[in-house]
Amino acid sequence: MKVQPLNDKVLVRPKKVEETIHSGIVIKVDGKVENIRGEIIDFGKDVMLVQKGDTAIFSKYAGTEFKIDEVKHVLLSEHDIIGVEDK
Repeated sequence: MKVQPLNDKVLVRPKKVEETIHSGIVIKVDGKVENIRGEIIDFGKDVMLVQKGDTAIFSKYAGTEFKIDEVKHVLLSEHDIIGVEDK
């Protein structure tokens, strides 16, 4: 399935959030994370501040979650993005 975002909407594939403790054990921390990071997959024609491949930071309650080919994605407005990670 292909989804084309309209206007100021941005399609993001959230990244899995993990935390490594001192002993090297990796812990999945989905439940306690307030902001989520994800790769920008596509965006509508009115989006001006982000590009494909950027890593966006957004609230875990922003946008609409759905699956494309069994992979979780989020469709959100550009103004819901609170930051972009440096490459």
